[in-house]
Amino acid sequence: MRYEDKLTSSSASKNWVECYPLGNGNIGVMDHGESNKNVICINDDRLWSGNGSDSNSHDSGVHIEEIRELVNRGKIRKAEKLVKKHILGGWAQSYLPLGDIIIESDMSSVTNYSRQLNLQTAIHEVSYIANNAEYKSESFVSFPDGCYVSYNTINQNAIYKISMTSKLRYKCNYAVNDENGYISMNGIAPIINEPIYSASKNPTVYSEHKNVKKWLARCAVKSDGEICVMGDSIVIRNGTYYQLVMSTLVDLVADCHLQSELDNKINKVINDDYASVKKRHIDDHIEKYDRCYLDLGGDEVDICTEQLLKQNNIKNNNKLVTLAFNMGRYLTIASSREGTYASNLQGIWNNMLRAPWSSNYTTNINTQMNYWPTLLVGLDKCHMPMIDLIKRIYENGKKTAKDTFNMSGWVCGHNSDGWGSSSPVGVHAKNNSVSFGLCIGSAGWLCRHIYEHYLFTEDKEFIENHFVVLIESAKFYLDYLTADSEDGTLVCNPSASPENKYFKYGFCSLSKASTMDITIIRELFKSVINISNIIKYEDSEGVICRISSALDSLKQVQVSKSGRVMEWHDDYMEINAKHRHISHLYGAFPSSEWTETKTPDLMRATALSLNKRGIEGTGWSIAWKSNVFARLHDGQNAYNAIMKQLTFVKAGNNISIGGGGTYGSMLCAHPPFQIDGNMGVCSAIIEMLMQSHDGFIELLPALPSQWSTGEVHGLIARGGFKVSFSWVNCEVTSCSITHKTKQVATVKINGKIEEITTAYEEIYKLVD
Repeated sequence: MRYEDKLTSSSASKNWVECYPLGNGNIGVMDHGESNKNVICINDDRLWSGNGSDSNSHDSGVHIEEIRELVNRGKIRKAEKLVKKHILGGWAQSYLPLGDIIIESDMSSVTNYSRQLNLQTAIHEVSYIANNAEYKSESFVSFPDGCYVSYNTINQNAIYKISMTSKLRYKCNYAVNDENGYISMNGIAPIINEPIYSASKNPTVYSEHKNVKKWLARCAVKSDGEICVMGDSIVIRNGTYYQLVMSTLVDLVADCHLQSELDNKINKVINDDYASVKKRHIDDHIEKYDRCYLDLGGDEVDICTEQLLKQNNIKNNNKLVTLAFNMGRYLTIASSREGTYASNLQGIWNNMLRAPWSSNYTTNINTQMNYWPTLLVGLDKCHMPMIDLIKRIYENGKKTAKDTFNMSGWVCGHNSDGWGSSSPVGVHAKNNSVSFGLCIGSAGWLCRHIYEHYLFTEDKEFIENHFVVLIESAKFYLDYLTADSEDGTLVCNPSASPENKYFKYGFCSLSKASTMDITIIRELFKSVINISNIIKYEDSEGVICRISSALDSLKQVQVSKSGRVMEWHDDYMEINAKHRHISHLYGAFPSSEWTETKTPDLMRATALSLNKRGIEGTGWSIAWKSNVFARLHDGQNAYNAIMKQLTFVKAGNNISIGGGGTYGSMLCAHPPFQIDGNMGVCSAIIEMLMQSHDGFIELLPALPSQWSTGEVHGLIARGGFKVSFSWVNCEVTSCSITHKTKQVATVKINGKIEEITTAYEEIYKLVD
């Protein structure tokens, strides 16, 4: 096993963010690895507060024209008050922690401690010597078997007590049947669980009578020692090993079939040969993990991960960059599998009842960033939970479009949840919430993922089945666009640039057309036209014609007198020139609306804008900037941003909108932990090595001098090409491109565009 394929520590985790994450897309596990009293935190991706009830404003568009007129007249503060009162709705729901497994023992005098996560096999290991005996634990969350499995070799003279607990309302039962111990923990989710920034005096509310999520966790324990029930624990004595198998269910009903279904699942695993269960898990995980391989060279190291991060402040190491690349791929496989929910702000891992930002889906950047590298590393099935989330939001978004705006199609705000809520949130916020609550571009940004899925897979059936989501989004924007009172161009009024403000007789958010919103609309309109031609769409309603006409009249992106991209309709003064969001640069990345070949002037303006912002920011912000630097072919600044993100941050409970960095577990520090930064860094590394958005595949478009020699295998380019290549002294020395049907690929190698003959190869050797 390479150093770049593992996380290691010489001590147990004292803080939750120091744990190494395990998951199968559905069940998430964080194991502290303690010797005397170990806490194993459990999540289920389906466990959300609420019941999917409507939180939309029901203004029916009554005030939209009044708001537009106020914006046109420069009465921004008055317009914002109307937006908050008549457009913004209630909070999205919260992602919840299910519970903890507590394992207590009487071991002491621990020495030779080691904790490790093998990213390639997704096996977590803890070992140490205590009471003159060696202890070893192996654990994983199996996708094939749908269970968390832990196998422990133990001190025969020790006593082990196993119990379960939860921060939610719950009941727990302990029993011994057929020589195995069983723990059953069941409970309900709160009907209301408002975010930590809510002004409510009673933010968490339970209801026994309403339609809320019910949950159940079942744990089976097997050992060659004596197993009995003692109070609220399963107790093991005189054994040389114990095996623990746990699974969960979350549903809107609480029937006995839930327990029966879980019993069948966990009994099948605990009665099977452990080696067979482990092999099924490894085979499933490694088939996906081994689709890609990266080697950037660099000095060999053999130190704990946390120490490597700390040393990175002094001496940058390419092994750490490769580890970050592998960590992003690992987290994708662990948190997003076909049939599960999409990765939220923390993937599928959360230990807090009221997590920061409710650990929900934030669709003005963060949720989308979670999936930036997924298609690039050949994990298209892992992309499907994102598509499923978009479809849930789309269904609710039709109601938001009608009830809130009295418009056709669908739209959503910047927050969603496991129910697919679509309401623009913020009506109950203590302060002015318009800057984040009104984010009409979110729907179009989500649609981008559907189009990108097609571009990478060329799955015509997929795009035919999902085209309705895109065209219905376009219908909303057609209704929402209005003629600019100054020049007659079409603008999206009212509009905001996510979470940012400008100064005009005070702090303001609204504009006639933020650059992000208008760029997203332009991109969506082009995508809809392209897809309509591909699938031979029958435009019986004349929508495509309307889109084509609107596209010609859309407001163009403006460049300020300073040469930077204007963030709003006019060249306003920013409140914070170093703001973490770079929403106005959406056209450069993740979009390909602006490129070096098509719009060099806008790319120059992007460079000036990004340099003005600087690389400081939250974890995800730094990651986003590194991707934009890569699109600018600025490899050195892209590298500098990645190095900034790979700066060690001490674990804690602080929440900040600045700082960034990485915890000793390699989890991104916002702070607190957010998984988007991990995914964004993984994406940036790929963008520096390969790009395929400008009509051809470009190798080493933004290579920093520190990566002068290396090799990468298994990247996927748009068009479905599988790309592998090596380089020495910053020059590509070998290249292999394969495709299932296409015989030629257009590739830019060492500055020259060539036509490369491809080899036939199935993209994946094994079936998902």
